[in-house]
Amino acid sequence: MRHFVGGSSILLASPPGSERFRAAKLQIWKKHAALRTDEVVAAAVEKLKQHRVGASNALVEEKGRRQSAEMTMARLERELRDAHASIGASLVPAGRIQQLESFVHDLRADLEAKAAHIASLQQDSHNLAASLTAAQNTAAAAVSEARRLQGLLDMIYRSRTWKLHTLVEKMRGR
Repeated sequence: MRHFVGGSSILLASPPGSERFRAAKLQIWKKHAALRTDEVVAAAVEKLKQHRVGASNALVEEKGRRQSAEMTMARLERELRDAHASIGASLVPAGRIQQLESFVHDLRADLEAKAAHIASLQQDSHNLAASLTAAQNTAAAAVSEARRLQGLLDMIYRSRTWKLHTLVEKMRGR
C-alpha cells in the first residue's frame, strides 16, 4: 500500500479513519519500525510544520490577493458607473447643439450691443460731468456777481443821494 501527501490509498478502498485503514497503516508502521528513529520522526514533524506554515502563509496571501481584487473590482465598477453617468450627461442631441449655438450667438450679439450702450453712457456721463463743472463755475460766478451788485445797491441805498431821490419821488407822488 502506498500513500502520497494529499492523495488517497492506491490499493486500499477504505476511507481514512476507518478500521481497515488504521489496520493497514499499523501494518506499514510495524514493517518499517526499524527505520523509525527519533531523528526521522523529528525531521518528519519539522517538515510537516514547515509545510503547514507555508500553506498557512499561502492562504493568508491568497486571502489578501482576493480582498485586493474585490476592492479593485468594486472601485472599477464605481468608476464605470461614474463614467456611464458622465458620458450620458455629456451626450447632447445634434439639434440641441445647433439650438445652443444659436442661443450663444444671440447672447454675444446682445453683449456687444450692451457694451456699445455702456460706452455711450460713459461718454454721456463724462460730458455731463464736464457740463456740471461748467455750470457750477458759472453759478459760483453769478452768485459772486449778485453779491457784488447787492453790495453796490446797499451802498447806493445808504447814500445821501438815494435818500434825496426818494424824497423827491415822494413829493412828485410816485
